[in-house]
Formats: sequence, structure tokens, C-alpha cells
Amino acid sequence: MAFNDAGHTASHGSDYSGTIHVYTSAGAWVGAYDLNASNGYKASVKVPAGITDLHVNAEVLNDNVYEGNESFVIYGHGAEQDWVKSNDSTIHDSPDKPEITTITQEREGKEGGSWVGYNLDINKTSTTDTTVTLRFDDSLNQAQYGSDYTGKIHVYTKDAEGGWSRIGGDYFMSGSSPHTADITIPAGKSGVRLFVEPVNDSNVESNETLKFDAVTEGSSNWVTSDAVALLDKSAWMISEPAYANEGEWLTWEATLANPSTGTSWTKINVHGDATHGSSWNAFEASFDGGETWGATRYYDGYVIVPAGSTSFHVRSKSVDDSTYKGENEVTLELIEHSSNAGIVSGTTTQSGYITDNDEPEISAYIFGQDYSVVRGDLNGPADNTQLNFSSASTKVTFYDSNDTLIGDNASNEYVIESAQKVEINGTQYTVQYDFNIQIQDASGNIYTFAVIDVDMNSDGYMGQSSSVEDGQLIIQVDGPDVPLNTTLDYVVDSFDNSIDSYRYEDLYAESSAITPLVLDLDGDGVETISVDVSKISYDLDADGTSNITGWANSDDGFLVWDINQDGLINDGSEMFGAGTDLADGTKANDGIEALAQHDLNEDGVIDLHDAIFDQLDVWVDSNMDGITDPGELKTLAELDITSISLGAVASEEMDNGNLLGLMSSYTKSDGTVHEYADVWFEQGEEVNDASEASPHTYLSTEENQSTTNDPHPNFEGDAAPWAKVEFSIVGETFVTRADEHGDWKFTLPPDSTLTKGENAFTVKITDTDNNTEFKAGIVTLDTTPPEILLENENGLHEGDTFIGGSDYNSWDVGATVTIMQGDMEIGETKIQEDGSWKIDNPNYQSGTDVTICITDIAGNSSIDDFSVGS
Repeated sequence: MAFNDAGHTASHGSDYSGTIHVYTSAGAWVGAYDLNASNGYKASVKVPAGITDLHVNAEVLNDNVYEGNESFVIYGHGAEQDWVKSNDSTIHDSPDKPEITTITQEREGKEGGSWVGYNLDINKTSTTDTTVTLRFDDSLNQAQYGSDYTGKIHVYTKDAEGGWSRIGGDYFMSGSSPHTADITIPAGKSGVRLFVEPVNDSNVESNETLKFDAVTEGSSNWVTSDAVALLDKSAWMISEPAYANEGEWLTWEATLANPSTGTSWTKINVHGDATHGSSWNAFEASFDGGETWGATRYYDGYVIVPAGSTSFHVRSKSVDDSTYKGENEVTLELIEHSSNAGIVSGTTTQSGYITDNDEPEISAYIFGQDYSVVRGDLNGPADNTQLNFSSASTKVTFYDSNDTLIGDNASNEYVIESAQKVEINGTQYTVQYDFNIQIQDASGNIYTFAVIDVDMNSDGYMGQSSSVEDGQLIIQVDGPDVPLNTTLDYVVDSFDNSIDSYRYEDLYAESSAITPLVLDLDGDGVETISVDVSKISYDLDADGTSNITGWANSDDGFLVWDINQDGLINDGSEMFGAGTDLADGTKANDGIEALAQHDLNEDGVIDLHDAIFDQLDVWVDSNMDGITDPGELKTLAELDITSISLGAVASEEMDNGNLLGLMSSYTKSDGTVHEYADVWFEQGEEVNDASEASPHTYLSTEENQSTTNDPHPNFEGDAAPWAKVEFSIVGETFVTRADEHGDWKFTLPPDSTLTKGENAFTVKITDTDNNTEFKAGIVTLDTTPPEILLENENGLHEGDTFIGGSDYNSWDVGATVTIMQGDMEIGETKIQEDGSWKIDNPNYQSGTDVTICITDIAGNSSIDDFSVGS
């Protein structure tokens, strides 16, 4: 008798064992035979005398893998006879067909936010793809198709390393109820996650649940999922306050459409051009309609609003400073911090205004006019601001920080190197950055003004590049008289203030700002962070020297070309801007010029017709550290970008000290057009050692582990003494402070829970001088105990030369294995990179069980007893 796998679809070892039992046709036992590799899958059967018919039974294996039905044959021959093949038999595999066992909640969804998530467990893998039918019956759901969920589904499966990968693109449900969708599970996969997209209908309907049924192809065993909540929480609405005169209270009312179902922790922020201390200096809240006021429920920037509330009031006290500043804007921002379902969500803002009743103390002024000034116009030293006064009719004197008189406009020239004080017609102010400006009106009249920042909340400043003065207060020092409240027309003039519609050579001839291209990826415009906040050290102009620099915000990205294919954007030579080499060996003047050299067909766009298009990426520096981390380089295909326009218009828009100098657009596959900019990032000090610019914040979870089984772990670190710590994780931000030694610690509260798997977090540290540092990381929640897998096939016996295990997963590496017999420790080791562990010469004795305990790096433990034979 013989087996040959070439003659059938079944396989030895996985579908049949090779063992056969032989009987006579009358049922008499002949013998058992094992056909295996050692005997060539052959065996000689001794047929009893007088027997002409034999029955052969072959043992079939159950591998718990669905492969479909398989054919099976056996061969035989007698002495001096050719081999004879049996008829085909069939190994039926229907018992192994995959079935859904449970569908549990993976996470709650939120209107306008997180998709509703489910874990779909399948009991067996398959060697072929498996079709699963999903059925959503709205008669059984609070959430409804179209108004609460879109019908779009994303599917993820677990890979061999335990990570999750999306498959199949977008799946869509049918339009009629019950809404169905067929998803395909690839061969070999059994762990599946489903996510259903919610609809943000802007209606507060309270929380609703969503569940569905699912079944595998060919099965009738429908399984119903958990009912998972789709959160729909109300947001605060803020009434517009009345105007308040200086010295009066400015009051807002915050209301809810529905009563809150729990205590609301609402963060209070105040923005606008009104300055705390000089414009307003008090804050109070009322929870009884304004009858009583106080800050008793105000804690670390939060108002704690009691459960069941539908409104509360906030007011701020304006300051009467007897100094004319004009009207000041105060913007109240409410940011809901509650994570519990059914309380409040979102961010809301509303502005109020403080009216200034003081009289101006100067003879002429302009209010609200924008001006651009080039540093070269000021004719002063590179890092100073020089004021030129050609008339002594306006008395201006300057003092140092010790109130010592150091100059006046009678000398016709004065240089301010740092913060000083200035006296104008008898009133003294503090001056930060001041400069004069010349403008020409439509009639050709030339005016000279001193732009004074006089603590009147002007946004004027003088950096090392372009300077923009929003002109809250401009004092005329020369030229025709300007009537009160007059706005002059600005025209392109002969003072080198003109800006070419495309190039910025004049504006940046002596500038330290450096340009790359930045794409707006989230539709809210190109956003940047200032050089004072970023703390990022980077060589933008590719000259071999890094500087502290302004940077793109984490939700926008740089257009880049990884020239050396090392997976890193090493410096500005791999961006498009002032660090880009042109074909003639010179550097590009701006990002548009740097990119345009690759438009070989000269059609004004970069697209698939240009060789460089497929080599371009977008660097989204999500943790804003100036380092190209894994996953931060996105291909244009990933972002659905199909073309990039080279047409650009000049812009004077400033964003956090960085000039969005040239504006252009790119197009996505759906035809939508989005914005990108050539950004002139302000440069700070040179950094010789990158570590000088690196945040020194130290972060750790409990016992320095990045993996934990605690859904509410501790996070701790060090920073500057009394620094403010803003810790963001699971969609929420928590605020604490470092102590006098710089130590801080934070524990995730009970109402905020890590999700299983990876949880990204960021921490922002702001010291008492308002210096800010950022760090980011990932903490993994793992609550699954490790298996105990023994290599000792025949059990444990006294005298064993080793005890060990193998076939562990990558996430089990590093787990501690402890072997005990009674109170005696046999040994301790760890699971190695190859997924195995081993202890040589264990020296355990027969008659007493051995206890094996395996504890993984997350703290999950498995423990079991094994008998020891002699």
C-alpha cells in the first residue's frame, strides 16, 4: 500500500496522518500500518490465506483550517504487479468552515469625530478568502442610516506582528433597510475590526446606539453585535455681550440646548487685543443666573458646572487706565473637557468690546491701517530699529529702563536697541520695537510717521526680516497735517517699500528668514508656529548650519523630495525653497522657483506628466520635533494629490511671525482645490549641537514601560520648576504643574480610559518664562495574558536536560518566565527575540508539580502547574 500526494489534493500531515487500518471484507482485523517519510509512505500488508477482498481505512486529521473539500486516493499492488490507483474519496471540510463567534465593542463613536468601532471574532482561519455579510436593521437601532451614520465602513485585519492593517478600501451599505454590505476577509485572517462612519448633523439628539448582524458565506448562524454608543453631546452657546466702558464688567451667558447629564469641566480662555492687567484684571462666574458671583468653582482654568445645568454666566472686569487706547476686543473661549457621554462637547467663542472713554493725548494719529516696512529702509544697524525725526514740532524723548534720559528727537536721529521708555508731550510710555515709516498718498504728498507700540496692544514688531505694523497708534512727525481718524491711501512709492507681484528679492535681500513650500492638508489654511515656540533646530537653507526656526503646524506638511532615498528629510536641500539647488548651481530664491525647474513640459503644473511627480512626498511632522519619524512621509497618492499649480500670487499675510509670501494651490483626485504657500520661516539663534534645542522633558509610564495592562496608567517626568504641563491622550488634554523640583506626575482619571493597542500622546511643557517644549510618544494597552507553550513534548520528567517553550509572538518578547517547584525557584529567564525561552538542567524532582509563571512587559500573567514524572 502507498500514498502519493501528487495523486490527490489532500496533504500528508495536515489532512491525513498516514495511518491505515486494514480489515477483511468480513470485518476481521488484519493490522495497523503507518505510512510516513521514513518508509517512503509505503507499507507491506500481509493478506491472510483465502482472502480476496480487503477494506482499508485511512485516518483523517482536523487542522481547524477551512480549505474546502479535498480528493484522496491510495495505491496498491501485489507481487509482480503494477501499481493500481483507487477511486477518488473525498475529505469533507465543512466542519472547519469559518464562523463568526462574537462581535464586541471596540470603541464608541462621536458625531463629527471618532467612527463607531467593533471587534469581529472568527473561530477559524481559511486558506481562501471569506465573505462576511453585514446587516444593519434601523428598526432595531436608535441611530439611523443617513442621519446618524453614512453607511461607509472601514475594515482592518491583524497581521503576524499583531498590528492592524486596513483592507478593501471603502465598503458601503445598500441604501434600503435592512442595509447590507459584503466584506472580504483575506485568507489566513481571523481577527477583524470594523469602523462605521458617523454623520454630524449639527442636531443634538443625545447619545444613540448602533448594532448589526453578521454571518459568513454559506452559514445561517447570524451573530448580533454589541450595541455601541454614538455620542451626540451638546456644545455651549455664548451670547454676545454688550459693550462695556472702561471700569465696567463685560458679561457673557453660556447656554445649552439640553441639560447636561453630568458635571461639566469647562476650560476658560480669553483672547483678543485686550491685555490682562492693563485692559481687564478680574474674572468671575455665576451659576444662578447672575444673582451671585464668585470663583468658588473655578479650578486651574476650569469652571466646574453642576450636572443638570443649562447655563452659566462669565464676566470680566475692565480696567480704567486713564490712557486712550481705542476700542479693545475681548474674546471668551469655552473648551469642554468632560469625557463622559451626554455632558458637553466642543469649543465655542464669542467676542465682547471695551469702549475707551479717554481722550487721545497726541496731536494726530492714524488708527487701523496696515503698513509693510523693509529693514533696509531704516538705514540702521542690522539688529536695531532707527527712528528718523525731521521735525522737532512733536516733542519725543527717550529714557532707558532706569528712567534716565538718553536722547530726544531734537538730535534728528535715535537708535533703540532694546525695550525703552518714551515720553510724548508729557505722557510716558514703554516702547518695545518702534520704527518710522514714510508713505506717499495718491496726490504725491509724503508723510513721515513714528510707529509707537506704547503698550497700547499694537501688533507692531520689528524682526530681522519683513515687519508689519497694524498701527494702533502712529504719530506724525513730518509732512502735511493729518486730520483725526484719517486713513491714508498706501501707494507703491519710491521708498523701496514696493513688492514685486512674484519675486521677493527686494524684501528679503538681507533677511534671515528661509523659505520652503508648505501644504494646507486640513482645509483651515497654512498654519505655522513661531520661532519662539517651535524650539526646532533645522538646516532649512542647507548651508551646513542649523538654526532654531519657525515651523509648519502638525496638521500641515512640507512638500519634499527624498533625494538619497534614506527615508529622512535631512535638510532644506530635500525641500523646495531657499535650500534647493538650481540647475545652474545657484540656490533658488523661493519655493515656487525651486519646484518650477521640474516642469519639463512647461504647462504650469507639476503632475504625472513630470518625471519628479512620483518622487514627491509630503512630510507631516506630527510631533513637531524636526525629525522625520516613521509614518510621517506621505506619498502624493496617499493624500489623493493629482497636480500642483506653479501659478502664485504675492501675499503679505503673517502667521505667528512667519510670512506666507507666495500663495498657490494643489488639486486632489476629487477635483477639490486646496492651498499651499511659500513660507518665509523666521530664523533664531544658530545651534551647533542639536541637543541644545531638544526638549529636556523626561517622560515615563510606570516602571518606564511603554506597554501596560493598566487602562489608567501613571505618567511622570521632569521639567522646569512650576512649569505648566499639558498632557494630551485619548482625545483629551489634562493640565497639571511641576513642583518646586521640576517633578510632575499625572494619572489618567477613571472616566478616561486607554483603548486596547497603541495610544498616542503628546506633552507640552511651558515654563514660567513662557518657553515651550513638546514631546510625543505611544503607550500600548495590552490586557491579554501570554500563553504557556512547552517544548517538552512528552511532559516533564526528573532528569530533563532543559525546560523551555517556543512559537511566541513578537509582542511576547521580553516577558519574564519563572519556574518554581514548591518553595524552590528552579530558574528565571525571558522570552527571546526568536520567540523562545529555555532553562538548562532544571533539576526538578518527580512527585511534586512544577509551577510556570509568565509575566509579559505589560504586567499580564499566566500561571499553570505541570506534573513531573520519574
